[in-house]
Amino acid sequence: MESKKVYFSAAARDAVNDATFEDVPVPEWGPDMVLRMRNMTALQRGLFVERAARLAGKKAEDGEVLPVDAETTKQTREIEIFLVRLCACDEAGKPIFTEADSEWLGQRNGAVIGRLAEVAQRLSGMSKAEKDENLKNLKPAANEGSSTV
Repeated sequence: MESKKVYFSAAARDAVNDATFEDVPVPEWGPDMVLRMRNMTALQRGLFVERAARLAGKKAEDGEVLPVDAETTKQTREIEIFLVRLCACDEAGKPIFTEADSEWLGQRNGAVIGRLAEVAQRLSGMSKAEKDENLKNLKPAANEGSSTV
């Protein structure tokens, strides 16, 4: 027996809450400390993809694997910080970091920021394979002055 279809409507739209959350232990920041991460919204995901593309500059041609150098490492760090800033939230789901917090995040333990960024990507439906492909295609951007997140 086939189940009855329920068609989406404006009334249903107003009731949708499709956010997903995960509390991530961060013992490096204090005993019993957790940071709540949420998925990116569609608009935030667009901002993230645009920021990653801008930081990466032009993609490598013909699948060329670029060497990991100081510039690529800096770009990866900035992308992770941006992602954590977008997705870290309080218990009510409200953002806790602003652009002004990017410097503070950049001075935290890189393993912690990486762990938080991975959770944010997973919650946002961005696979590790997709992240690895994006990182492989990083190419130092033309010298445009200092880059900030």
